[in-house]
Amino acid sequence: LNQKFGISLDHEAVGQAKNALYTQRLPIIRPITEVVAFCQSCLDAGAPVAVVSGSSRTEVTKTLEAIELADKIETLVCQGETSRGKPHTEPFAHAADLLKVDYRDCLVLEDSIPCIEGVQSIGMSSILIPNQMLK
Repeated sequence: LNQKFGISLDHEAVGQAKNALYTQRLPIIRPITEVVAFCQSCLDAGAPVAVVSGSSRTEVTKTLEAIELADKIETLVCQGETSRGKPHTEPFAHAADLLKVDYRDCLVLEDSIPCIEGVQSIGMSSILIPNQMLK
């Protein structure tokens, strides 16, 4: 971002500020009810479910705990766990590989158009979920 926008932000300081804000807001996180219900129906049917996130594993785990899914979703692919992060296809492909699922059999729920375009380019189906934070 520094190069793209001609600025010089300290990425460590920005990351720490982001994490502090996230931790502060954690108690007010509310799940997208329809997404949680869909995930639960997949789990109930025995379908594998993974979470792919641009956030750290710690943040993702805390979020899943807050919405009572942490003990149900075992496969996570988080920031820094693949050589290229979201919106690149690598984290999604890695999740499918961990689940031992063919890409063509994956359905990705995502709030990012670049991620949607990426997963579709490798044969995954997708549904765009509007970002609740932008409303």
